[in-house]
Amino acid sequence: GNTGRAAELYRKALRFAPEDEPSFAALEALLRRTQQWDELLALYDEQARVAPSDALRVALFEKTAEVWRDQKSDPDRAIDAYCEVIAIDAAHPAATLALDALY
Repeated sequence: GNTGRAAELYRKALRFAPEDEPSFAALEALLRRTQQWDELLALYDEQARVAPSDALRVALFEKTAEVWRDQKSDPDRAIDAYCEVIAIDAAHPAATLALDALY
């Protein structure tokens, strides 16, 4: 219905302007609300590839790890995402704590 159409419009907007924060936030919220975890992970991956800063990349990898850990119950994939955070910011406290808990 309308949810699928809205998601497609946000995706199109992001294809033209990947840095468009309102479109990203709206699509992220929609995918979370409808529990489309695979689509949400794909969104985070796409955004991490075009992120203009390390800080934004770290935030996206953190969100990716949380989805893998909390929604997909896949600790190995969560660990991979947290390792991406650590590769960017070796002293990242939240990622370090999360890795300790997952290991």
